[in-house]
Amino acid sequence: MYRIILLGLIFLLSTKVFSQEKFSLDSCIRFGLVNNLTARNAAISSDIANVSYKQIGWNYLPEIYAGANAGVSSGRSIDPNTNGIVETSFISNSYFVGASVDLFRGFSQINELSYQKYLVLSAESKLRRVEDEIAFTIMNAYFDVVYFIELVRIASEQRELSKLNLKKTETLVSIGLKAESDLLEVRANVEKDELFLIQSQNQHISALYKLRRAMNIDSDFDIEVVRPQYSKFVALTYSTNCDSLFQSYSHYSPELNSLENEWKASVKSIGVKRAGYYPSLRLEASLGSAYYETNRDPMGKTYEYKYQLRSNLSQYLGLSLSVPIFKKNEVRSSVKQAKYQSELTKNILDKAKQDIQLEIVENVNSMIAASRELLQAQNQLKADRLAFDAAQKKYDKGMISVVDFYTAKNRLSSTEGQVLRATLTLEIKKRTIDFYSGIRFWEL
Repeated sequence: MYRIILLGLIFLLSTKVFSQEKFSLDSCIRFGLVNNLTARNAAISSDIANVSYKQIGWNYLPEIYAGANAGVSSGRSIDPNTNGIVETSFISNSYFVGASVDLFRGFSQINELSYQKYLVLSAESKLRRVEDEIAFTIMNAYFDVVYFIELVRIASEQRELSKLNLKKTETLVSIGLKAESDLLEVRANVEKDELFLIQSQNQHISALYKLRRAMNIDSDFDIEVVRPQYSKFVALTYSTNCDSLFQSYSHYSPELNSLENEWKASVKSIGVKRAGYYPSLRLEASLGSAYYETNRDPMGKTYEYKYQLRSNLSQYLGLSLSVPIFKKNEVRSSVKQAKYQSELTKNILDKAKQDIQLEIVENVNSMIAASRELLQAQNQLKADRLAFDAAQKKYDKGMISVVDFYTAKNRLSSTEGQVLRATLTLEIKKRTIDFYSGIRFWEL
């Protein structure tokens, strides 16, 4: 009985461990976004920027501090009560509480607050940009897996077809309708198709590994890719204005938003550095009291502790003004560096806009080219299938050579690969254009 229960548990566990999880493109991307360490680091960077921004707001509040000290003085020392020299040991104890607040620092706090705000917005856009990059990395890896799955299917069909023709050729040779050299040629093509199948299987394994790596999946977690539903698309009737597409995408592009906020932050950084030219004004206040063992009454008796704390109470309220006169050209140099950095950041932003605009044009043209190629490849596939069927019938009757037969067969296999490649390329480009249009397809 216990053995049956144990075997049942082992079976259930093994079924769970070795079961395959089916993943569509969207589920692959969502899984990858949750588990990708780069995305997690970007989220942490965004949190750090938020903490820094909130801290700038806290810096507007006064600084409050308190303290106390106590000690025993011995030997020749100064009496803190009379400032005279005494040579006896005595105990002293003091307390204080104070507060200070900056009234003016050359508008540095306002600029620092704006500076950190733009950095927060930039970090949030960077997080979204990282998510988009991960999504496209997974999408490309996913379609590579789909491509090699289909390629393995095509290679397997070609191998089975070659094996079938090998049997037919052996029969034709036995009855004298084919030469022995034709049989050798067919066997060579069978081995060639077998090699192509093995290569396709190896490429499929490699593509699957890249997908697992992009999704950050553990090695003991097996996945099965679900083939996508291919879009019905005709490029000849598809019109896309690249300029309008760029204009709409530039408003919500995470990359451009991140760089633009970095540029705005660099402009505010100039104001922060310029604060060094201005004076600073600070309000300070404090309250304190002390106890001294040397503080005695006319009878020579030390005043009570509470009495001294009340009697020695001191208060302070004042303004502290600091005017910069000469800082060895430090402020001027820092302002110039901030200006150069702002100009550099602006150039990076403009360069990114140019690159994205060119990418949009390139992707639109590639999509149209892939659609035309797919349309022509589909027409060629129909013609090659008819030609292969005719060649198969002629070969079975001994009317054509094995070379002519395999020419038709290999042309059909090549065209099937072209149709597959054009179909998947079109799917990738269409999703890319949808992304530029504001559709994050994995969130639908």
